[in-house]
Amino acid sequence: MAVEPAPLASYDLADPHLDDAVASLLATLPAPPQILALGEPTHGEPAFPRLRNRVLETLVAHGFRSVAIESDRVAATDVDAYVQGGDASLDVVLASGFSHGLERLDATRELVTWLRAYNEGRPPAQRVAVHGFDAPLEMTFAPSPGPYLRHAHAYLARHLPSTRHADTDLDVLLGDDGRWSDPAALRDATRSVGASPEAVADDLLTTLYAEAPALVAASSPDEWQRAQVHAATALGLLRYHAQAAEDAPPAVRTSRLLGIRDALMAQNLLDIRTREAHRGPTLVFAHNRHLQRHPSTWRLAGMDLRWWSAGAIVSSLLGERYAVVVGSLGASGALKLGAPPAGTFEAALDAALDAGDHAPGGRVAVVDPVRLRQAGPLRARTDVTPEQGHFPLDEETVAHCDAILHVTAPGAAGAEPAAASDPRPVAVVADRPAPLDPADAAAATPSAEAADRLPAGPTADDLAERILTLPEVALVVADEASGAPEVAWGWRFFYVGPNRRMPFATIGESDMAGFDEESRLHRPGVFRLNLDLGRREFARVLGYPPARFADHRTSVDFTALDEVIPNPLYGAAGWVSVLNAGPRSLAEVERLIAYAHGRALDRHRRRSDRGHPNA
Repeated sequence: MAVEPAPLASYDLADPHLDDAVASLLATLPAPPQILALGEPTHGEPAFPRLRNRVLETLVAHGFRSVAIESDRVAATDVDAYVQGGDASLDVVLASGFSHGLERLDATRELVTWLRAYNEGRPPAQRVAVHGFDAPLEMTFAPSPGPYLRHAHAYLARHLPSTRHADTDLDVLLGDDGRWSDPAALRDATRSVGASPEAVADDLLTTLYAEAPALVAASSPDEWQRAQVHAATALGLLRYHAQAAEDAPPAVRTSRLLGIRDALMAQNLLDIRTREAHRGPTLVFAHNRHLQRHPSTWRLAGMDLRWWSAGAIVSSLLGERYAVVVGSLGASGALKLGAPPAGTFEAALDAALDAGDHAPGGRVAVVDPVRLRQAGPLRARTDVTPEQGHFPLDEETVAHCDAILHVTAPGAAGAEPAAASDPRPVAVVADRPAPLDPADAAAATPSAEAADRLPAGPTADDLAERILTLPEVALVVADEASGAPEVAWGWRFFYVGPNRRMPFATIGESDMAGFDEESRLHRPGVFRLNLDLGRREFARVLGYPPARFADHRTSVDFTALDEVIPNPLYGAAGWVSVLNAGPRSLAEVERLIAYAHGRALDRHRRRSDRGHPNA
């Protein structure tokens, strides 16, 4: 049975009547929303972020004055400064202001360009602000709170030198930033740093509020707010690390970590609304799983995960002032997802699209969920793969949303006429993009031709054996038994002594989807050696300190073979990498392996001399 969308049938992606549909949707809501959440069922279909841009342009005409996206909140302050007229270049802002790979999307560049052009010449009250509302973490990665805590501490020490923590040595309190970002800590509670500096972070945040009148007078409201965002982010990361230190069954522990991330998202959204309340409502764009009203669930690596999403938390507090439009996907050329099977929610929505007279390509329908449920018994589609990262509609999602934005984009361009400008097709684990080059993925093993293109040098096994000959080295291979997520299985971690908090070297022969994919390790025969050199040696090898890594990131080719480069994830912590060491780099790589091992061995022996447990 077909379903009729409301209030209009369907639209081409460029159809101007789509604006009318968005306006009609606002009129049908039970109350004017403070937050209008627009979800996508996957991060892999480029039609959704482009629709976000179209929807935002329409909403601005209805008084919306801010947009919040699923990206690092601290980083996004650089983006907002730019769209308000800042001096930085667009490329610099894209590189520094977005997380989770969003900077690579054409739609992100389009959004930032449009916002800056719209704001130009307008008074501050009429400008559109951009926010990130995510924490700077992932399921397999949580950074050190150090940089965020140091920013807030420096602000207080500069403008309020009498604060009780003005003389606190954060380096001593926090230790090496690298130990916080050890991926093993999120899989093994015994390796987590825990929450020791949490009291200091909480006190810094409290002081920011307690002394706000003096601090704002001595600096500016913008500087105070930036310090507050840094302090809140540091505290959130400390709480996340504290949860990682709690020992619990894998499914319980992982669900709690997912829940903490969404709780931090919810806190950020509520804080953003406090700041934007006097200017107008906010459009929020993220994955459906973060915005839905009902509990989020996920079957992953044999675990049944369940947690409350940010949308569920915010909806419970704002009531009708929170509205959510969930995204739905029929066919997708970008994901290589075919037409939905008959009897599914998406098939009924496709029927609504077919009722209109439209050219081939991407089309959109705005649908009343009540009418969809009245279309007869419908089921969730099951023709998706984990690699596609697509979470189809189900009964609970349809029952708890205000509207459905259904897209079908069967063309290779993912619903855009100019395929060349779109991101590469992606595969997604959880809800993060991981580039997948179809030509590279076609071969499971290196062909003779591909092998000829690789530099002559040791294999991954050869380097592993070389490292294991060094004194007191232990090897841990990520696998199901170790509790590692499936995307990390096969990676090798090398430690000195019994302490497993921080490896000094790792070897990876595959991408960690959604976490570590910039080196494109899915290419046949390609692998990457990673070494912890510390600040001094990193600067000697690369010519700049780890603290300047972000300034140089855009000039680094993380796919280059036989070349010592900064590690794409941990360059700021003093890590370097080399893909397939060969004639050009092998001698240097041998020296750097010995150097990284020597640092780890010295650290281990100092801890042993001090009688440190588990040295």
